Amino acid sequence: MRLRTHVQTPIVRHVKVQGSRSPFDGDWSYWGTRRGKHPELSTQIAKLLKRQQGKCSHCRLYFKSDDLLEVHHVDGKHQNHQWGNLTLLHQHCHDQVHSGMHDKHPVVEEPDEAKVSRPVLQTSRAGDRPA
Repeated sequence: MRLRTHVQTPIVRHVKVQGSRSPFDGDWSYWGTRRGKHPELSTQIAKLLKRQQGKCSHCRLYFKSDDLLEVHHVDGKHQNHQWGNLTLLHQHCHDQVHSGMHDKHPVVEEPDEAKVSRPVLQTSRAGDRPA
């Protein structure tokens, strides 16, 4: 056995728990991001939350406790369950990603022609009024 010196001891930084947070408060998003596990989450989703630092990989917004989540296969092959191929998305972001994926002819909207606006009430001149 050998006694380590201060230089040989690695520095480990710890992040404080925010305010009055508790693992029992129901905020699975915070605890899944922080620890990579939570009793209400599957192991896969908790690990993806931690890896993505609590953000959706499509819109880059943070996940909230009431968000619906989808595990997305990046290469589109649902048989490939390797960690590099999986990412976590909001359900609506997942729908956006897949919206035009299988269409061979996606609908492209063209801009409307410029409309010339007219006042709703037209002013009338004194000579134009009916008698």
